[in-house]
Amino acid sequence: MATTEEKLKVFASWCLKYDEYVDFEREGAMERAIRNSRQETIRNIGSMLDEILNSDTLDLKNEIENLKTNFN
Repeated sequence: MATTEEKLKVFASWCLKYDEYVDFEREGAMERAIRNSRQETIRNIGSMLDEILNSDTLDLKNEIENLKTNFN
């Protein structure tokens, strides 16, 4: 069975490679802008997740401590 980290790595990889079907005959400027924005957002999520998964443990601990400090 895959670990949570392995599953997240697969998900990050899928996000980084995300691509939508393009119907050039029916797609207008607004639809193209929406599709491009959605693709960019999904790829950015994949990139951020990949960065977190490849971060040093100390960096993650520091980030968690910063979050705790900012929420209190």
